[in-house]
Amino acid sequence: MEDNASCMLVIVGATPEGKKALSGFRVGVRESAQSRRELLIDLKKRGLVIAPEIAVGDGAMGFCKALEEVFPATRHQRCWQHTLVNILDKAPKSVQPGMKEALCEVRDAPDRATAEAAIAIFAEKFQAKYPKAVECLTKDREPLLAFLDCPAEPPSQPAGCAHFMDRINGLLAFDGTICERPTRSRACSQRSAIERCGPKARCRARPPN
Repeated sequence: MEDNASCMLVIVGATPEGKKALSGFRVGVRESAQSRRELLIDLKKRGLVIAPEIAVGDGAMGFCKALEEVFPATRHQRCWQHTLVNILDKAPKSVQPGMKEALCEVRDAPDRATAEAAIAIFAEKFQAKYPKAVECLTKDREPLLAFLDCPAEPPSQPAGCAHFMDRINGLLAFDGTICERPTRSRACSQRSAIERCGPKARCRARPPN
């Protein structure tokens, strides 16, 4: 793009029944709270009058700040996919399989108490040699476990809200398509070209299996 600070901002919504839909799309500025604020306000303008119960993000401060201003009652859930990558990056490859297994015990816990216990076990195992990995997990304890407070219903989907609220795979899948087609993606070097992709993206975006 002509401005290296520009990026695509995408919001994928989810209903209590587990249905996902690409809800918002805008070209904005990286790490800009104002760009994310404009996107959230646009959602309200288009009919989102009831604040979402929870919002999943990668921890970018711009999004957190904008969310607090536009939807102050909405809880923030940190994306587990990003968190796993960040934590494992702080340990050698030989240790990563065991560390990932311990992290999955936290992520896949059936309730908050079990998750808290798994965090304590993780810290006990890795604090001595990999304190930065442990800190990366414990400093974001609350936003990482927020989805566990959501109801695990309906019965037809055993994991209910928690099944999809702990990660932003819908966005990662969308980004993955761009990465797999670099030649086509580079053709969208102008801001106007990327903005024209918005309607097409809304039609093509699908939740991951």
